[in-house]
Amino acid sequence: MTVRRILCWAGSFAVGSFVVAGAVWSADAATVLQFPRLNATFRDLAPDIAPVTTGGFTIRLSSPLNSLTIRRHEIELQPVAGTTHRFRGLVDLLGKADLVAEFDAAVPARIEDQVLLPTQQVELQGEVDIVRLPEGYDITTRKLPDHVEIAMQSRLGNRLLSLCDFMTILTGGDCSGLAGAFGRVRLPLPPVGETYRLESERLTADERRALDDYLSSAAATGR
Repeated sequence: MTVRRILCWAGSFAVGSFVVAGAVWSADAATVLQFPRLNATFRDLAPDIAPVTTGGFTIRLSSPLNSLTIRRHEIELQPVAGTTHRFRGLVDLLGKADLVAEFDAAVPARIEDQVLLPTQQVELQGEVDIVRLPEGYDITTRKLPDHVEIAMQSRLGNRLLSLCDFMTILTGGDCSGLAGAFGRVRLPLPPVGETYRLESERLTADERRALDDYLSSAAATGR
């Protein structure tokens, strides 16, 4: 499972610091749910990290070894219509990773470093369809931001900036855009329309009851 799918699945049962265009969130009308069994550590994921492009240079990033821990999450749901629900997910996470940066330039270069994802809270807002099945719940994304940003701590930025400065001597270009570019990593989210199965056994009886009660109430209101 890729890291972007874990984040999308955990927050749309959440993640980012973005508001979906046109969504109007009313905390007073929201039902707040938590599913502690979904808090876990995920190892050796396959993150899809967006490249950094600046001054004529492209830096491609990958992470062959990593771990991501979801410490706590909270999901707020509001009915929209039918099986569609607006959600806001708050996820507390931390982690670490081996990050590889490949410099795509006239003189290729490669730098490796270990980075930390400090404890942080990430938020995602969007819309999902939730369908109750005998074996669990099918959750299909309907509205999501196209990416999420996660803060990280690393010496990689300074090393790349030094390398870029050297490259400009050989090939020209501008490295000013790299300053501060590695304080956050950008992870593209899956396109809307993907379905995630939340099996009943992953939830306690009380958690299933809380979610079922919300879905029944939403269906009864006709929204």
